[in-house]
Amino acid sequence: MSLFHAAFVQMERWQQAGVFDRLLRILLTELNAAGELDWSRACADGSHIRARAEQSSG
Repeated sequence: MSLFHAAFVQMERWQQAGVFDRLLRILLTELNAAGELDWSRACADGSHIRARAEQSSG
């Protein structure tokens, strides 16, 4: 197994286990508590979120 493949496999495992989502939440929580985030410049992009079936217009 190449080093690239081993790294890819480990990153995939972490992604499936939710490691990156938890890490991002922790980072944002700590930065927000320290007053280091400017939420006036934040933007929510829901283009990748699927609508629930009962809310779908199609």
